[in-house]
Amino acid sequence: MKLIGNTQAKPIAKSIISLHNMAFQGCYPSNWVSTLGLPASSFTIEGFEYHGQLSFLKAGIFYADAISTVSPRYAKEIQTTAFGFGLEGLLAKRGNEIKGILNGIETDEWES
Repeated sequence: MKLIGNTQAKPIAKSIISLHNMAFQGCYPSNWVSTLGLPASSFTIEGFEYHGQLSFLKAGIFYADAISTVSPRYAKEIQTTAFGFGLEGLLAKRGNEIKGILNGIETDEWES
């Protein structure tokens, strides 16, 4: 478990983030960092800062122990400029850790 800032907490459980649509990033003004009591030391490019804003999606991607997506194809697509919405560099850095799990059900297996 990656810890935010100088936090001394012991990890209790692992975390996973599942990515479904990179366009919705949960970005908020930088003053939310202090409002939420988050460590200012983590408001960096190697943390949850995104173009001067607090990005909850970036934080999730950066600090999660595991990353999943809605399909193996989407796992690859989000690592490109066309689909990464500015986070493709971070996603490419963690690319080997991203697991694409096919979204949906197998309809051939169901009986009417």
